[in-house]
Amino acid sequence: MSAIVQSIYKFIFKITEILFPSIAGKWAVDLFFTPFRFDRPHREKAFMEKAKSKNIKFSPDINKIYDLDWAKDRLLNKKFNDVTPKTFYRLYEMGEGPLVLLVHGWSGRASQMGSIAQTLVDYGFKVISFDAFAHGESPGKQTTVLEFVEIINNINRQFGPFYAIVGHSLGGIAAGRAIVKGLKTEKLVTIGSPTTMQFILEAFCKALNASDKTLQYIKNFVERYAKREADDFSLSYLGKYLEIKGLIIHDKNDRETDYDQSLYLDESWQKGRHIQTTGLGHVRILRDKSVLKMIADFIRDDNKEIDDQKKAASA
Repeated sequence: MSAIVQSIYKFIFKITEILFPSIAGKWAVDLFFTPFRFDRPHREKAFMEKAKSKNIKFSPDINKIYDLDWAKDRLLNKKFNDVTPKTFYRLYEMGEGPLVLLVHGWSGRASQMGSIAQTLVDYGFKVISFDAFAHGESPGKQTTVLEFVEIINNINRQFGPFYAIVGHSLGGIAAGRAIVKGLKTEKLVTIGSPTTMQFILEAFCKALNASDKTLQYIKNFVERYAKREADDFSLSYLGKYLEIKGLIIHDKNDRETDYDQSLYLDESWQKGRHIQTTGLGHVRILRDKSVLKMIADFIRDDNKEIDDQKKAASA
């Protein structure tokens, strides 16, 4: 969203909040669950050309995930989170070897993590990634982190198990939640991930110029709609249940997710190792050569399958 458009949104929302607070709350909820689809930059072309892509038939069981009857009369958008078009998601595959899953962030897409994919393929891994609903080439207008998790579990059932998972931003939350809820993997890498639900809500309301009252409205809606407490969406809370090796990468100059968020996860995740970068921000970090090597070395370490392949090749 351009700075001008964002300023207009802020102004209109603040007026709406003052004159029609109940409408503002419902509008904010709709926006909170609606990612932006940004144009794909040229640098992601290589991934799109190299990766094998296909649509995987899948529809989330929304009655199991959400309290739809409760939410129905509390929204302006009568087609809010409509699952009618959500009959598939786009899957991408590259390479051969132990399987690594890449999970993009909110308003992201699989190709955004193309540099990580290529690096891991060069290291001897097979990489699978996907466009979540309402992202990239997958259908839908609204979605939630819970639907990210549903897709992760669906991929695991069809193609897993995963040797490791790499999650960027909200993708780190989705991966962490999937693991805590039973998905088996050896390692997890989070990159620029927000780790508290409170931060996510505050950052969203700041971008919208919304008040604390609207923030509380969104929080209450999320908890009731998703039938879960806010902590269930907080990676720092989930971290104490993560029993696998981890790498927590976060840039000191990240303007989208405060650096302190990574420190909260570092405190709670006993086997997580914290790495600070500087000057890479929230997205450029995904294609920095030193970060790519760091991720690949961490995932590659102690991988017997690749060791055996190398010994056989040199024999």
